[in-house]
Amino acid sequence: MTKEELFKDAAFVKEIAGLKSLEEVQKAFAAKGVDISIDELNKIKEKAASGKLSDSDLDAVAGGVPPDIAYYPW
Repeated sequence: MTKEELFKDAAFVKEIAGLKSLEEVQKAFAAKGVDISIDELNKIKEKAASGKLSDSDLDAVAGGVPPDIAYYPW
């Protein structure tokens, strides 16, 4: 499974939205067989917080997650 596929998985996104730290999120990705760095997670967090997503970001989440679970506390 890829990072992009995981971000399209509403159940997984809901799961990571409830996590408290980037390290916990990284472990959740690892449990699905996906390596992701803390730096990558920080970049994703910053993009989500800014509300500015590129076309490729939008393509990756098209049809994906309702806004109420798109908030990442980590």
